[in-house]
Amino acid sequence: MSDLRCIQMSIFLILLLHMTGGCMARVVTVSPGPLIRVEGQPVSIRCEVKEYSGPREQDFEWMMSRDANGKMIKIISTFDASFTSSLLKSRVEIGNISMVRLQENMVELKIAEVKVLDSGFYWCETPSTDSFISGNYKAQVQLIVKPNTLRVSPQTPPSFVLEGSDITLPCKVTQELTHNTYLSITWLVKKGATPEEILTFGPQLDVVVGQKFAWRFANGGIRLVPVSYGLYELVISRVNSSDEGVYACNGAEWTHETGGEWIKIVESTIEMGNVSVNATDVDATRSTTQEDCSVLTSIMFVMRVAELLLITVITVLLIRARGNQRPPDDKSVNNDDNDGVVNYENCGETSTSVRLH
Repeated sequence: MSDLRCIQMSIFLILLLHMTGGCMARVVTVSPGPLIRVEGQPVSIRCEVKEYSGPREQDFEWMMSRDANGKMIKIISTFDASFTSSLLKSRVEIGNISMVRLQENMVELKIAEVKVLDSGFYWCETPSTDSFISGNYKAQVQLIVKPNTLRVSPQTPPSFVLEGSDITLPCKVTQELTHNTYLSITWLVKKGATPEEILTFGPQLDVVVGQKFAWRFANGGIRLVPVSYGLYELVISRVNSSDEGVYACNGAEWTHETGGEWIKIVESTIEMGNVSVNATDVDATRSTTQEDCSVLTSIMFVMRVAELLLITVITVLLIRARGNQRPPDDKSVNNDDNDGVVNYENCGETSTSVRLH
């Protein structure tokens, strides 16, 4: 009887051990895909393992293939320094490809500047530390790398606008649609060290307004005007001195990944130009009048100086003319009309008179 009990207890322990092992079925997961990224941009792919036995800190290996069933290319390992393929060794050595441990059971594969040739299927594998082989030990995700075709083309606004008038800020954002990606456009203004977002349209066809501009947008002081494909205008009405600054346009390309997360995969910001606001029309006229008066005063001053100079020259000429006059001769003849007598005078001698008949 005791032997039967021992056999029953052994069977129970074996079943319990199998049941315990079954509850610890390993689960390896990676970032949901497909992942669409832009050439030259950074890429991060996470890998996590759960429901495992053995050491708390787990090891990971990354591999990739160009096709779903293609040849595996070894990328990087947490425990084997010689794991990397010769095709990727130089990129791993310079840090272009790396792996970062986020937790004891989670790592992240990082590519600093992804290339179109990096497109393919990426596999994350965890070596077994379990008492029993149970669950999955690797997972894969597809990475699609597309060329950067994002173009941001703003138009230069006027340098000066009158207070109370409107200002229009056109900007065009386009891309070559090769994959399922989305665009957004944002206007910014920089008054100090940090630019402020005025308004963003997209990527979900929604409008997001910066906190400082929400009231004006709600009251129609800021408007978004669609013009044509990719071309939009931001119209700011009744501008004032607070609207002065350097304006810029930002275009971004987004992907909507599995799970509903929006990921910005590339962006570009182009400066539009500096805008100054003149106080009023009256002030502008006053400024112009003051400038005209200043010029007129200068002209009158020059004319006055010229007049004084002319008077001085004439005076000098007159004085010189008087100094050059000849003195009267020592002898003179006087004709007396009253009695027909001509008097002949010789200075220093007795005068002589001759009567004419």
